[in-house]
Amino acid sequence: MLIRIEVENFKSFDERVELATIPSKRPRKHLHLDHIIEVGGLRALKFIAMYGANASGKTNFVDFFRFFKTTLINGLPADAERFFCKNRRENEKRGSLFEIQFEVKGKFYAYGFEVILAERKILHEWLYELFVDKEPLIVFERKIDNLRNVVETSLSLPPDEDVRFKTYSNDFAETFDSLFLAEMNHNKIFGGTSSFKVFNETFQWLLKNIVVFSPNESVVDLRVYYDESAKSIINEILPTFDAGATEILVKDVSLAEFKRAVPEEILNDFLEKARKEMKLLKASAVNCSVRSGNNLFNFKVNNSNSEPQDLTTLVFKHGKSFFELPFKDESDGTKRLFDLFGVLFSGSGDAVFIFDELDRSLHPMITRRFLELFNERYRDKNVQLLFTTHEAELMTYDLFRRDEIWFVERGADNGSFVYPLSLFKNLSSENVVADYLDGRFGAVPVLKKYSFKSREEDGSN
Repeated sequence: MLIRIEVENFKSFDERVELATIPSKRPRKHLHLDHIIEVGGLRALKFIAMYGANASGKTNFVDFFRFFKTTLINGLPADAERFFCKNRRENEKRGSLFEIQFEVKGKFYAYGFEVILAERKILHEWLYELFVDKEPLIVFERKIDNLRNVVETSLSLPPDEDVRFKTYSNDFAETFDSLFLAEMNHNKIFGGTSSFKVFNETFQWLLKNIVVFSPNESVVDLRVYYDESAKSIINEILPTFDAGATEILVKDVSLAEFKRAVPEEILNDFLEKARKEMKLLKASAVNCSVRSGNNLFNFKVNNSNSEPQDLTTLVFKHGKSFFELPFKDESDGTKRLFDLFGVLFSGSGDAVFIFDELDRSLHPMITRRFLELFNERYRDKNVQLLFTTHEAELMTYDLFRRDEIWFVERGADNGSFVYPLSLFKNLSSENVVADYLDGRFGAVPVLKKYSFKSREEDGSN
């Protein structure tokens, strides 16, 4: 369960920005009690719908999660030096902060790191266990002292594990571009009663349970199209969306056909990331779905073969049409639907799905129907959906609570900041869409007048 994120000096976020999924105490109606997840006495919201004008910072909010996961898996990316906020000169040398607070198996944690992005240098890293009624427990904290990393812990370790922890810390003393939490999960085996299992449980949650979707991003371990029961339900749901396609079929694909459709550079990069993730997850194989351009392929990556195995793609039947259509011939909206169907069948008991422009290429009624199905599918499960959108028609109280609707806006200093609808008092109107489009809540474009006719009358060319 995702509780809170904090970000500072990253892309359009200059000063520290916080987004929390904790329900507001202010709402007195439109409660949607089925949108509240409760674990260990802490309550969190199922949805966060984020609105804002173009270039307000919505995509950068999604990029926070993508950057966080990439750094956790692979270390700081080569282009990290570009990502500090460009609003002020001093930001180039100022630390950038990334933190996620979350719940795993009934325990609550804050994990984050601070980095000088322009130098690709991690300054500080921490993992705390959080409590309601006492001070946090330092699972570990990493700082730089005399040009070396120093890692400390408040865990009560038995003598043998204390020696191992000091060894791991010393080995990591001169590593500044990757994370100690990842190091504690690299080629290390801990027993079920080990004090170190917290490193694995938190790492696995961040790696596996946060799933970020963007138009051309591959999704590792998306098994929905291998599952016959899920595929059967999708074929029941698909016609109800009135998207043209009425049935999906799985078709085998040759390796040669696959390689013609997926550029070698993209394939090699994907396979490298998949195998690295398998190693971190201690898995012998993963089923994958990859979108490349207008193509979608399913395949298996394992340790024993250098090439992808069990290659398949999707083809579609349209009513009584004699011929089947390949995925690449479907409309953008239908392709988008299959990202969404993946969400409906990929969530276990604990997941956070994050979409940039959830409604892209979709009619508002289809997006609305998906949101209703999502809530029904995961009504009693610890599954959350965070997404950005421009679709004002979704901003209704019958879909969301007031504290589930958030806004992103650029301030006078050009930095992005976020705030929820629940901050606004005396919202007597039920027509929140009209209030939003009238600019009452901000986060809309401020358009200036321009007229071609006036220009002609002024004699301008």
